[in-house]
Amino acid sequence: MWSIANTADNFRDLKRLFGERLEEVTATPAPALPKVALNTQGQEELDRNHQKMVLKGFSASTIRNYQHALQRFFQYFSNADLPTLTKAQIEGFVYQMVTKYRIGDQAQNTLINAIKCYCGHTLEKPREYYEMTRLRKSHDLPNVRSPREVMVIINQPANLKHKAMLHCLYGAGLRVGELLRLRVVCPLLFSSPL
Repeated sequence: MWSIANTADNFRDLKRLFGERLEEVTATPAPALPKVALNTQGQEELDRNHQKMVLKGFSASTIRNYQHALQRFFQYFSNADLPTLTKAQIEGFVYQMVTKYRIGDQAQNTLINAIKCYCGHTLEKPREYYEMTRLRKSHDLPNVRSPREVMVIINQPANLKHKAMLHCLYGAGLRVGELLRLRVVCPLLFSSPL
């Protein structure tokens, strides 16, 4: 599989290259998730879950992501008694989110983790109740630039400091945070007399 920029010139080149074998497929976008207001029970459960996560010391971003995922979950089951939901009902909800609304890998894992947090910490249900089937981890290969592309990127800045930073990042295989923490250490130029 190849990916190219979506330009008229590239499309014309593809038509010329593949001729009749070229098949143009237009993907239909996934339907938007419905917006439904939370009922009183859903809001109370969301508040209970928030309190448990704060007391357990979850990070602010995890709390925000889980609460957002649980809001969809509670909206879906707005007419059900939330603490009595079965594992089959929960997996049916996750299945619908994946098949109908085509949520991605990360969104699916966040949703499952949020539900596990709610069932395990807030409802204090046994682990086997909320142990759900997970998506297999995708093993995508990273995008690797050719040496020529790397040199174009490195030599792009006019500022010598920025160019040196890019050389250091690429040559030493550093991450940006590691580069920013680098410090120059000068050895003593003169030794002290004994």
